[in-house]
Amino acid sequence: GQINQKRNSSGTYRTDTAILVDDGDIFQGNTISNVLKGEPFLEAFDYMDYDAITLGNHEFDYKLDRLNELVGMMNTKPISCNFQKIGEDASYFEPYSIVSYGDVEIAYIGITTPSTITSSSPAQFKDENGKFIYTFNPSTLYEVVQKNIDSAKSAGADYIIALSHVGYAEDEIYGEIEDIETLIQNTNGLDVVLDAHSHSVIEGMTIVDKGGNEVLLSSTGTKFENIGKLTISNGEFSTELIKTAEYQLTDPAVDAYMQQIQEEYAELGNRKVATSEVALITKDADGNRLVRTTETNLGDLCAEATRSFLNAEIGYVNGGGIRADIPAGEVTFNHLLNVFPFNNSVVLAEVSGQTMMDMME
Repeated sequence: GQINQKRNSSGTYRTDTAILVDDGDIFQGNTISNVLKGEPFLEAFDYMDYDAITLGNHEFDYKLDRLNELVGMMNTKPISCNFQKIGEDASYFEPYSIVSYGDVEIAYIGITTPSTITSSSPAQFKDENGKFIYTFNPSTLYEVVQKNIDSAKSAGADYIIALSHVGYAEDEIYGEIEDIETLIQNTNGLDVVLDAHSHSVIEGMTIVDKGGNEVLLSSTGTKFENIGKLTISNGEFSTELIKTAEYQLTDPAVDAYMQQIQEEYAELGNRKVATSEVALITKDADGNRLVRTTETNLGDLCAEATRSFLNAEIGYVNGGGIRADIPAGEVTFNHLLNVFPFNNSVVLAEVSGQTMMDMME
């Protein structure tokens, strides 16, 4: 009853029960990617033969021009229905793709979090006068997604799966539009939503959409801690999460390629820069990201480092930008880049005491 054929790049079919998709943030997260701005993973992606990839907010970390270069190198082009140049009817990238599996047509609709406009570098979305010329359609997201659901249905899709990089807001500043459950409740016609962005772990949850239909929602967490598995059988959907650490099967070609890349950049990444007598932390034993809500020793170190580097009176670092722990012992260049993967700049500013008070409030 499962789909057991997949069209490959030459237009023929290979027998396979596996369909491979990704919900975004594919170019970011470690030393090698930062050094070459996302490129090392492209050949691995092609080995894996993705069916569909959506754009996350971190795809824009290296700026839109670099993203366009990377997209040009990809065999499977990414999708995003809500990223658009203002004044144009079409989305900047393809909004969805329909893939044939024998006599079954599946539509994948890409959705990118509207907060990308500020969580990535805002300047890349503006013209030379500082006016925004691109949008992620925060106020019309429901309508944009619905339009593409309807379009995919009209094009003959049997099933419609959202590859969503929306997740759940960590605070109320972005409004309800950031909540993937609210998006489902305000659209009609999705069968499954595979979600990302907020690092949520959801094996399977049923949400009722605007038309009263049940939509299956699943999310795998972060940094490939789980493999998300969606099974489609006779029009029924089920999801499960497989612990990646417990999964032993790998592809020799991909293994060899990744080992080659890692060896090429090991000298840079493994360079010792310091020693720490204690573990420097961002989260507690349960994985809760303390650095976003309270004081941690790594947060203190990072803020002090910026203060010391510029001989300022106060050092300030946003907690959400501190992305990894450092274990006790030898500290390498790799550790530092894992803590600060986004290539942010350190800036010295003169502000009033009142401004500092307002910021802390």
